[in-house]
Amino acid sequence: MDLNNTITAGGPLTRTRVTNESYSGTASIAHTYPTAFFGGTRWVIDPLSNGETVAFSVAVKAPAGTGLTGGTLYWRDSVANTNLGTVSIAAPAEGSWVRVSGTYKLKPGERCDQVSVAFNANANATWYADAAQVNVGSSFPSYADGSTSGYHWSGAPNASATVKDSADVPWQPVTVLNQLAPSTAAYAVAEIGTAQLGDNNSSILVDDVQIEAGPTLSEWAPGGSIFHGYIEKWPVTTGGLTAEVDVTAVDGFSVLSNVDLRPPYQAQLLTTGPVGYWTLGDPVGSTELANLANDQRPAMLVPSKYGGATALLGADPIVRKDDSTCFSLANVATNEGTVVDICDGGKRRYSIGSDFSVAFWTRPVRPSQGTWVTLFASWADTADDLLSVRMDPSGRVEVVTTYTDGTVTTMTSTVVLSSSAPSFVAVTVGAGVTRLYVNGSSAGSVSRPAGNNDVRDMRWASLGGRQAGSIYAEYSNGRHAHLALWDRQISTAEVFALWGFGDDNGRDYVENEAFRIGRIATMANYQGEKAFDDGLSLLQGPSWSVGAGALEELQSAAEDASGYVFMDSYGRLTYHSRRRRQSAEVRFQLGDSLDLPYEPGLSFVMDEDTIINEVSYRRPNGAEGVVKNQASVDAYGRKSKSIELALDEDSAVIDAAYSMLNQYAAPLVRCDSVTLNCSATSALLPIALEVEIGDRITLSDLPSQAPESQADYYVEAIDTDVSAKGGTPEWVTTLSLSPAANTDVWVLEDPALGRLDRSTSLAL
Repeated sequence: MDLNNTITAGGPLTRTRVTNESYSGTASIAHTYPTAFFGGTRWVIDPLSNGETVAFSVAVKAPAGTGLTGGTLYWRDSVANTNLGTVSIAAPAEGSWVRVSGTYKLKPGERCDQVSVAFNANANATWYADAAQVNVGSSFPSYADGSTSGYHWSGAPNASATVKDSADVPWQPVTVLNQLAPSTAAYAVAEIGTAQLGDNNSSILVDDVQIEAGPTLSEWAPGGSIFHGYIEKWPVTTGGLTAEVDVTAVDGFSVLSNVDLRPPYQAQLLTTGPVGYWTLGDPVGSTELANLANDQRPAMLVPSKYGGATALLGADPIVRKDDSTCFSLANVATNEGTVVDICDGGKRRYSIGSDFSVAFWTRPVRPSQGTWVTLFASWADTADDLLSVRMDPSGRVEVVTTYTDGTVTTMTSTVVLSSSAPSFVAVTVGAGVTRLYVNGSSAGSVSRPAGNNDVRDMRWASLGGRQAGSIYAEYSNGRHAHLALWDRQISTAEVFALWGFGDDNGRDYVENEAFRIGRIATMANYQGEKAFDDGLSLLQGPSWSVGAGALEELQSAAEDASGYVFMDSYGRLTYHSRRRRQSAEVRFQLGDSLDLPYEPGLSFVMDEDTIINEVSYRRPNGAEGVVKNQASVDAYGRKSKSIELALDEDSAVIDAAYSMLNQYAAPLVRCDSVTLNCSATSALLPIALEVEIGDRITLSDLPSQAPESQADYYVEAIDTDVSAKGGTPEWVTTLSLSPAANTDVWVLEDPALGRLDRSTSLAL
């Protein structure tokens, strides 16, 4: 048992790796409580989703006198910062190892990337955990990890999945049993024998088989895809007996480069598939309000028949990172005001089965004592109430749901809405349960008695008051924005993401770069295949202006975490993390002495834009000063950077400043590209066919202007020019390069809450 990829759960407690106790192997995690408390260990796992059942088991031991009184197993989503499910477990019998276990089935839209075990214990008590194991499915196989005979780690030891040796067999050479065709055959058949490779696999994987007619095989010439994309032009020019074809094709990136994104909040909400979404940020004077989910169903601003107030469009935005304005009401009497009518006075019906959700942002004004204001109200096609969301003078929210059979449920929120800051309110109805969320967290739920869970179709609905037919009441003063409606029950994770994207209280919505890249691809309506490495960093909530390019934001998300996103030769949107790039083995080596020459004319550039040779540092209520590399200042001029770090020790801030100098005082030497003429050197053709973006290559026999005789580079892009005139093909491949020797270093301005984004210069 190792502490890698684990987190303290609960607390306060101290966790240490000890070798005097273990269930399997040579070590376990000891948990020591300074005071009587509840806590334990949380393990980070590969993310699971799509309705999978997650089985979690762990061995625990409580020495005599520990005083454990009961515990809990947890399944968590760290991105949504929420517990998905729990299983209560009894305290283990003292003095021996006991294996505790449980399962949780993920609901649609949920993802699980952490599991944990925690117990209540007396002060100064110690208990142990070992052999944590997570499996997909409901079974609990015997414990094994990558150090167990017959198994191996899929990646880093103690920090990756355990795989049976027989389930992940490396490529092996095979013997061709019969290379010649029968006399009656028109082609040759290579018959490959099978081999028993383990108790769950009796097949062999075969790649690049060559089959051709005749008694012998010609020189080995493996094929392969060098490009997958879209043909833009295919002009054919003829002259006499000669035809010349000039094909122009582009990969999927060219499509993404032409896609503009809406602001992050709008783009995220639209990916959830609402049946209606009104930002309420329409121009001043509008009576119809645009529906971004269905432009044929705008909303209307409808004033009360008693008059007395007109809604003000163009009020200041209340959602962070979104420039949309909102509509507001001020000093409106309870029966006077204006509502947002999304059903056009009963002319538009929304079909609803048993599931329904509504969400909006609001900064309400609390009503006077003894009165209510309605935030959202809807009625069925029978004119009966369907859903009512009201607020009382204290700021608490009441939600009333009416089902088809007449059953009514009522609940009151456990939290209050702020009158000084905007709140995100979401209500979901599904399977007979009504749930209320305020600012991304559950604020209460209520279940109906057993019966018909269907709700009626919605024919009238209003935001900002109760208004339908002859009803004109409970108008809500304040500001309202971003009203959305779904004909399904949106998930807890979706609620949390929508709140996180729009939160106005300074809290950052964070996710790893792989999730961010996938999210942006979904926002851009990318429908192709994806191949992503696991994310390694937490990125700040996305922020871009209206009209930002999808390709630019994809690349920014990858580069913020020092990874690389590209379209591979199979047409997949691919992300390589910095772990893959920095640990990559050299795949190809090029140079004259290897008979694999590259074309002359390599250009080496000293990139001075990356230089930092003077750092001003400061720790709040602590040390501050300046460190510099005078030789770099003399050579390249003064290039300064300031950092302020909320660290515990002055020495840590000073070390961070010197780390920056050591990394960036000298310019980065770049060689942007290398050209391979495969027509002149046929041995280069297999390299041109097989090289992939992200590969690490070595250039040897470098010219005198290079800083070293050889250097390693990453392949960032591949440009191939092939022409065939007559019987002489010409093939030239140019590889775009970036230096592999440069190691990223970051310094986060807050070690606990610091996030990587495009403005972060370093991380430590």
